[in-house]
Amino acid sequence: MDHRLGRTHRDIDATHDRNQKLKHELDMVGTAIDLLRTQISNQEREIDGL
Repeated sequence: MDHRLGRTHRDIDATHDRNQKLKHELDMVGTAIDLLRTQISNQEREIDGL
């Protein structure tokens, strides 16, 4: 029983680590999207000014 419990605990820890990495990647993607939106908005304003 202890062996299975230990393995389950390791699996949970590994899943938690993967989730943390995915959250970080999602944050980076969100930042990239925000930057692209800003660039698009700036380009639209520039075009409107022509």
